[in-house]
Amino acid sequence: MRPLNASQIQFAKNVLPSLRYSDVVDLNRLTRRGKRQLLFATQEDGPRYSELHMAAGELSVLRLSLEIAQLRAALVLIDEVETGLHPWVQKLLMLQLQQLALRNNLQIIVTSHSPVVLNSVPARGSIFLKRGDGGVTMLHPQGLGHRQPEPVAVV
Repeated sequence: MRPLNASQIQFAKNVLPSLRYSDVVDLNRLTRRGKRQLLFATQEDGPRYSELHMAAGELSVLRLSLEIAQLRAALVLIDEVETGLHPWVQKLLMLQLQQLALRNNLQIIVTSHSPVVLNSVPARGSIFLKRGDGGVTMLHPQGLGHRQPEPVAVV
């Protein structure tokens, strides 16, 4: 059993400000099929509850916080970062990820279909991929009128 540290809890609080955690505990238990993590959260002046009673977005943010809030000088890949999150929370998450990347020297790459997520990233930090008959084309949002999009191979 290990409690999340202050920076991990603060990351989650910044993304989910309506949830005021006093602590979050990551309980590792061994099962026949291997290790299983189970999170327990305690709200300020509230009961402790397990991830089995958390909303999908809340669990997603807590797990993300557990995994990346302490990383330094690393590459982080997050597929469909918006899954299970309200658009307002998506925007807060993207802001926190950008701040975390600057603070901890991280390169964070996310995939998304959400316009909220895409609009939360500076144009120079965005790459759009477009699938067509000829394969996949990479589109840079800035300056597209002055050059051809670069083709990208899909593996």
